[in-house]
This record gives sequence, C-alpha cells and structure tokens, in this order.
Amino acid sequence: DDVTGFAAALTALCGRPVPPSGPIAGAYTPEGLGASRASVRCDLGRNATGLRLSLALAGLRPAGARALLRGDRRLLLRPHRPLRRALQSLGGHVLRRHSGSLRVLGAPWTRHELGLDASGSSQHASALLLAAPRAGGLRLTLTGDPVSSSYLGLTLAVLRAFGVPVREEGRCTVVEACAPRARRFVVEPDASSAAVWWTVAALSGGSSIVPGLPSQTAQPDAALLPILERMGARVSVAPTGEAVVTGPDGGA
Repeated sequence: DDVTGFAAALTALCGRPVPPSGPIAGAYTPEGLGASRASVRCDLGRNATGLRLSLALAGLRPAGARALLRGDRRLLLRPHRPLRRALQSLGGHVLRRHSGSLRVLGAPWTRHELGLDASGSSQHASALLLAAPRAGGLRLTLTGDPVSSSYLGLTLAVLRAFGVPVREEGRCTVVEACAPRARRFVVEPDASSAAVWWTVAALSGGSSIVPGLPSQTAQPDAALLPILERMGARVSVAPTGEAVVTGPDGGA
C-alpha cells in the first residue's frame, strides 16, 4: 500500500513514528531532519511519488547520514534521473547503484537556483519545492513544456497552507526558506482512485460517493465529473459536500 509504505519511509528518515493519519509530531532539529545519523533503508514498493519525495527529504537529514531508497524493480527502472541530477546540482549527494537503488547522504544545499525540465513529470519539481523551505529556499525555473501543471498548483497550495512564502513569476517559482508552521491539515481522498468508482457508477446505472472528497476539490482528476455528465450521468452534491455520480437507468 502506497500510503503505509511512504509512512514507513518517513518514519525511518525522521527517526520517530509517522503514522499514515492522525497527529504527527515535528521531527526537525538543529541538525536537520531527525537527530540520528544512523543508516536507514526505505522500501517504497512501487510508489514512485513516495520514492521521489523521500529522495529529496533524505538529503535534509544530519550531514553524512545515509539512506538507501529501494523498491520494486519496475519502480527502480522508472525515470528518476532528472531529480537525482537536480539534487546533485544543488549540492546534494545522491548515487544510483547498479541495482537501481538510490543512496543519499544528508548534506546542505549549496545552491538555491535551478532550471528543471518539467516535460516528463511534475513530481520532480514537487519534491524539490516541498524540501526547499528547510533547505534554504529555492528559485526553480521550469523548462520544456510542463506536464501536470495542476499538480504543481496543489504542491504550492500545500506549502502556502503551512505558511511558506511562495511566489510565481512566469515559469519561475520562488519558495522562501522558513520553518513550516504546524497546523491541522486535512488530506482529501485521491481523486484519481475515485475516478474509477465514478466511472463504474456511470456505466452501471448505480451511484457512487467517495466520503471526504468534496465536489469542489482542486484535484485535477475531478475534471472527469462534467465529462460524465455530458455522457448522460447525473452529478449531484451530497449534504456533506461530496460529489454523487449516478448513472442513467440501464447504464451509459
């Protein structure tokens, strides 16, 4: 499971329990992320998002602390080079092993300005932006034709929700160095997964509601809802605010 696997990786990197949900204690110390320099291993399974976020976060550990990030062979064969090279350009220490696993040493960023090709994935940029406040800030310029720009928008919204100063200057995003403010933050259910159940309802003539996922979510995959309406399904709003998809009688 991606969520529990990523929580386990965060637990290893932070040196204290990080549950999949519920209260999470801060783990940043004057030395960096967590206080221990002990070597850790994180198995991310097939979770590419978790691996890329962990890759950026592992470098925030105390200087010299080692982390080995590994996972399923299919995960390790996916393109992580843009993020690896970006971190190296910023002063990070990342080494790809012959197995595809990634060895990271805790090290401070020595540069805070970077150009990144965003034509392959938005996750590389998101990982850098989320690590930037604790790494001394970042001025990130996206090159190429960015894909999934709406997901980058979600990343910036999360940073702002934690009080991190962020400004956008055309293709450049500037994240200031700061200590993110701890606060209550509600993580919505994944609209990508919800789309499967919305579609099943539209095809079968049944109804589907995903508890906790508001109809006005900013998640890009919610764009499926008006498409299903144009195909004949009915989309309404439950009293609790979630979208309810009901397929036509007899299915679509």
